[in-house]
Amino acid sequence: ILFADPALDRATATAAFAAFRGCGQSCTQGSRVLVERSVYDQVVAGVADRARRVRIGDPFDDATFMGPHTFEEKLENTLSYIEIGKREGAEAVVEGGRPDDGNGGYWITPTLFSGVRKHMTVAQEEIFGPVVTVIPFDDEEEAVAIANDVMYGLAAGLWTSDLAQRYGLLIVGGA
Repeated sequence: ILFADPALDRATATAAFAAFRGCGQSCTQGSRVLVERSVYDQVVAGVADRARRVRIGDPFDDATFMGPHTFEEKLENTLSYIEIGKREGAEAVVEGGRPDDGNGGYWITPTLFSGVRKHMTVAQEEIFGPVVTVIPFDDEEEAVAIANDVMYGLAAGLWTSDLAQRYGLLIVGGA
C-alpha cells in the first residue's frame, strides 16, 4: 500500500525492487502495488521507468539485477499470465517477454500492468514471475479492503511518511 505522502522516488524504487528481484520467484514478491489515486500516474510512470531499465543477465554478475526463470515451464506460465492480463483488460505499460538476444535460456523481461481491477486474475493469483499490477485506491478503508480481498497474501508493505496516522492499518489490515 503506497500513500501519496512518502518520497515517491524511493517508494517506486522499492516497489520495482520488490516486484522484480529474483525474477519474481518468491512468495514475498511485491506483485500488487496499491496506490493512492492522487499519485497513481506518477507511481506507474516511476515503476515503468525502472522496469524498462532492469538489467537481466548472469546472476553472478554484479551488474545484473534479475536472472532467468528457474525452468521452462515457469517461463511459459509467466508468459501465459501476461496474455491473461491483457485479455482481461489490463494495460501492459511495460510488456515483458523473451529478450531477443540469442542467448536462449529462460530469460524474461519485466511486465507492469496498470488499469487493473482487484478481481482480475493477475491481481488475484500468484504468478511467480516478474509481473506487477498497480491498483488505485481512494482512502485507507478501500486500500485495506483491496489488500485483504485476495486468496493469497504472504507479505505486505506500507509506504507512508506518517506511521502514527496510519497505525490502524497495521492492526486492522492484517489478515
